Amino acid sequence: MTLSPSERLDVEFLLQDYCERRVPEHLQDQISIAFKIRGDAVTILERRPPLRVTGRKEWTEIAVAQFRRDSKAGQWRLFCADRNSRWHAYLGVAPAKTLSTLLAEVDRDPTGIFWG
Repeated sequence: MTLSPSERLDVEFLLQDYCERRVPEHLQDQISIAFKIRGDAVTILERRPPLRVTGRKEWTEIAVAQFRRDSKAGQWRLFCADRNSRWHAYLGVAPAKTLSTLLAEVDRDPTGIFWG
């Protein structure tokens, strides 16, 4: 299932603001935070520029957190990635009606699982 157009707009607005605020201005050439929406899943990504020695031109992306919308329950669930980039339900916070509640938990990161 995919997000409705209005839900998608709300998510984009919320996460665009979050991503812009997350990285201090003086570090924005070294790191950025972005997000991708696919169906009913929203993934936060940490992006870093290529290392000069590799010759690559694309920034690398590391998945930080994923939110999944359960439309039947009307709630969002939070997931964290393991070292093999497999998603697991994050047990530190219950599913929530609003994405901002779970985004606050990612920002707080009491276990260090999202931002290290």
